[in-house]
Amino acid sequence: MDASGLLRFVVSKRKESILLRPEIAAALKEAVDPPRLVLDAVEEYVKSKTEAKSGVTDKRWACGLLIQGLISETSVYSRRIVERAGSLVDLWKEQLDGETEKSAAEMVMFLQIVACFGLRSKFDDEYLRKSVMEFASRRDMAK
Repeated sequence: MDASGLLRFVVSKRKESILLRPEIAAALKEAVDPPRLVLDAVEEYVKSKTEAKSGVTDKRWACGLLIQGLISETSVYSRRIVERAGSLVDLWKEQLDGETEKSAAEMVMFLQIVACFGLRSKFDDEYLRKSVMEFASRRDMAK
């Protein structure tokens, strides 16, 4: 299954999210290249935001589940994957900085990608600290 198909599947099972959450981490372990699959899904979400397509909120929710599933599996990623994640995060940061009101769920996802792929050095510590403190009330922030 490709990232688009996976996003559609997860969105279609939204009402069954309690059962779906634990299965995502297990399913990602079975994938050929889990970080690439998750990055493809996040990239599709980021691009759909710029194109102002419908269903962006559902894709954001689905991407959040995929990122959390990937984080649950601690791994070392290839340099190529980390570079791709870095370029995606740069694009995403530009979008976030251009928004007047940031979504807390999206900012948590952004910070989770930064942490998951070890991209902290790409950002000013003050920017990351401010972002964490601004959305610290989100229960997902600790994850």
